[in-house]
Amino acid sequence: MISLTFKARIDRTQNLDSLKEEAAIMHRIADQLSPMSPEFIDYTERIQYVYERMHIIVRHPTKKLA
Repeated sequence: MISLTFKARIDRTQNLDSLKEEAAIMHRIADQLSPMSPEFIDYTERIQYVYERMHIIVRHPTKKLA
């Protein structure tokens, strides 16, 4: 499960480039983990959350997540 702290930090981010960098870092970390490990699952959930946030920024630049 994704921590509320992580979600809050990502939700406050309005810069698409910052979110792309965040996703890239998490991809590099996830690539080093075993696919069956809980950490890998956590990172894939975080990456998905970042991509969802990026989609909202691109499609609805004025919409805020709350």
